[in-house]
Amino acid sequence: MKNLMMPLLCVLLTSCYSYKKMDVQLGELVKDESYKIHQIGKAPQKGTFHSMNDSLLILNNRRGKLHEISLKEIERINKRKFSLGKTIALPFGVFIGASGIVMATNGGPGSINY
Repeated sequence: MKNLMMPLLCVLLTSCYSYKKMDVQLGELVKDESYKIHQIGKAPQKGTFHSMNDSLLILNNRRGKLHEISLKEIERINKRKFSLGKTIALPFGVFIGASGIVMATNGGPGSINY
């Protein structure tokens, strides 16, 4: 049973969302949608779109803190999208891998342990 705890924990902590590279223009941003903003020379910022004016884009992160990003520093924008492949393939792959490990450590199916 201890052998299955780690793979089950990994499955529970996986995310079914990913950031897809999309051609999102500044005028197409939707309020309360999640985005990842890549800036020139800085780490990307993740958050929900809050507002925008002539020179700044404001993101709201998970902790409720607002981040102001200059429009001149934006390199690209990625939109968060539900990933069906991640939702199905990842738990299935972890299950198959965990089953293989259990079979390998116990001698496999149909083996006789004396």
